[in-house]
Amino acid sequence: MPYSINQHSSTVTIVEFAENLTIDEIKELNFKVFELLEDRTDKQYIIYLIDKVEGFPKKVAEIQKASVPISTHELIDFQVIVGIENPIFKFLVNVIVSFFREDIKRAKTLDEALELIKQRQSSQV
Repeated sequence: MPYSINQHSSTVTIVEFAENLTIDEIKELNFKVFELLEDRTDKQYIIYLIDKVEGFPKKVAEIQKASVPISTHELIDFQVIVGIENPIFKFLVNVIVSFFREDIKRAKTLDEALELIKQRQSSQV
């Protein structure tokens, strides 16, 4: 399976992608994360580690459609994408992010992503 879902804390979920990603896998993943959120009551943060992705869908509309369920969940405070190195993938992610809410951040490392979340949480206290 080209992804894994790990609960980093009660409010942070880390999704790590690898290998080649398909539209069906993106849909499946989003619904699994959505189910995971059903038991939550606090704001949630999702970190996507995509630095190990080798192949990915290239049709922006399909990626956007596959990603809608998680991006619209009311408990998601924001999401962070980590590891965008491939220039084509970087372009696609930028286009897709522009379609979604402004709460999709980019970070170079997992530590940077966790720091963004920590800053956001402390600003909401």
